[in-house]
Amino acid sequence: MILFFVNVSTDFHLHSRWLSDEIDHFFVAGESLKQILIDSGVSSKKITVSGIPIKEEFYHTKKQL
Repeated sequence: MILFFVNVSTDFHLHSRWLSDEIDHFFVAGESLKQILIDSGVSSKKITVSGIPIKEEFYHTKKQL
């Protein structure tokens, strides 16, 4: 069995504990965090800018509910 280790960032800042050669892919909040990872030596091929994951309920405004 092959396991992949991913890091899904739920913050807009890089914490050093997130950096590991063991991580196969990073999902980050924005382009600025992607650039920080690249500057820290992570290959851009291992980074996806996906935004901050939130519950679907937070997508709706009071007018939509």
